[in-house]
Amino acid sequence: MSPKLVTSQAYTHRVLKAIQHAKKHVYVLALIIQQTDDASEIITALTRASHRGVGVNVVADFSTVTYANGHLNPYYGYVKQLGAARDLANRLRSAGARFSWVGTRSPFLFAGRTHSKWIVADSTVFCFGGISPHELFTDDIDYMFEQHDPVLASMLINEQTSILHAENADTAYVSRAVSISQGTLLIDGGIPFDSIIYRQAVKLIHSSSHVLMVTQYCPTGVIAKALKDTDNLVYYNEPTTSDPLTNMLIHAGKITTSIQNLYKKKPYIHAKFLIATDENGHKTAITGSHNFISYGVTLGTRELALMTKDPTIIKSLETFYRSYIA
Repeated sequence: MSPKLVTSQAYTHRVLKAIQHAKKHVYVLALIIQQTDDASEIITALTRASHRGVGVNVVADFSTVTYANGHLNPYYGYVKQLGAARDLANRLRSAGARFSWVGTRSPFLFAGRTHSKWIVADSTVFCFGGISPHELFTDDIDYMFEQHDPVLASMLINEQTSILHAENADTAYVSRAVSISQGTLLIDGGIPFDSIIYRQAVKLIHSSSHVLMVTQYCPTGVIAKALKDTDNLVYYNEPTTSDPLTNMLIHAGKITTSIQNLYKKKPYIHAKFLIATDENGHKTAITGSHNFISYGVTLGTRELALMTKDPTIIKSLETFYRSYIA
């Protein structure tokens, strides 16, 4: 099965089908997991899978408790969100699933976060996008790639295990690149100032004649400088479309970089990708969980991305761009 781009609106249906057909195991990793709205259907499918003997393994970042109404609200309804998070964990564990929090030791909101996202149901994989099963994810402009790939499935299962081992040891590991059939798997291991995704994006932009970038935040740091030296089209949210803290980050990036934002639509962008074209017209894409900002690099977030020249994947991203962003 070639990688197929699945939008946030179609994601629930595709994931439910994969979980319902799973016979061996389901692995889930996300920044935010909540049991409300469409996300509740996914949680219910996971509990049912566990009841019928499928090994269900769920890992969520503890920053889940700071999100309400689909956005970051660290000072709003914290007690309520904490109770909801505990109920979610207890529900899954009572069904026989393994549920683990990561990031509970971090004293800071953005430091030590696990921002990678995937769902693996036997050999069906959903990854290389930005979707977490939270309260309002179907309202966001976002996607995941669905593919049948036993090798990639095994890699992500091993990576989820490595994240838990690192979490239990209160440590992180060096970012790395791994060759896969679709291109290069880029994994940020959570060490501050060490992001192979960010480094590869900078390198790719420097070697390109044109860059299309879509991201949640205004790109910052060395990437911003590289973009300004290259013909570019950059789309990100305006600092009026989210919670106050996110708006502040977007506004700060916009002021300090002066990167023109071409996004004129209302739906909130949660997708993150770039397509770089070299002087010969050859295209390379990076797609995944990284927002192409320097803050996460400095603080050491765990991230996942794919760097690829696969024409099918790049065409899917371009179609997504024309349909939802441009």
